[in-house]
Amino acid sequence: MRTLRAPRRPAAPTAPRRDPAPSRLAFRAERLWLTPGFRRALRLGLPLLLVTGLAGATVGFLVVLAELLFQDAVGEAGLLLLLQLK
Repeated sequence: MRTLRAPRRPAAPTAPRRDPAPSRLAFRAERLWLTPGFRRALRLGLPLLLVTGLAGATVGFLVVLAELLFQDAVGEAGLLLLLQLK
């Protein structure tokens, strides 16, 4: 008489289970985010730094552009006048 159960197949090899605990780096980053000073520095300081840097780069670009345009329009005397204004 035949059995009603299917024969057991060998289990397919599975990857080892990953440890659910966070890594040391993830743990330290999470603890750092919990400090009020770090959160304040990133939420206020980083945007302020980016806006200030962008404004400085823009002003620097406009000054160089004005020097080039002013020199082309008036010549060497115009550039000397512009340098005296600084």
